[in-house]
Amino acid sequence: MMTTPAPASASAHAVNSSNGQGASSTSAILRISPQTFQFTASKVSSGLVSKLKIKNLHATHVGYKFKTNAPLRYSVKPVLGVLAPGQSIEVFVRCESWVNPQDRFLLQSVSLTEQESQHVDAVTRKSEKC
Repeated sequence: MMTTPAPASASAHAVNSSNGQGASSTSAILRISPQTFQFTASKVSSGLVSKLKIKNLHATHVGYKFKTNAPLRYSVKPVLGVLAPGQSIEVFVRCESWVNPQDRFLLQSVSLTEQESQHVDAVTRKSEKC
């Protein structure tokens, strides 16, 4: 059994899909912009889509994962990944039906060592191929 040390830094960001309110921890390691979802009609298919940009503000690699209380209503791409120091990525959130004011999203993040980031990145790529 292999054990890894507890992460040096972890953070969680909550984004509200209904009223535009966003919240984050005081020691954020990621920047989310915009702070709220701005759903618009999809040009490619039916439904609504919102684009977010997340940026790693930390000096180390950061792993992230999006969660929602309505996983059947929303699709997040990419739902998880690893960002190098200073790296940014665009995340697309699709909603196939209506946006419920009670829907919530959570972006979890954790600082990673170089070795941990390579392992998580490899596992993520392998799972995307399935």
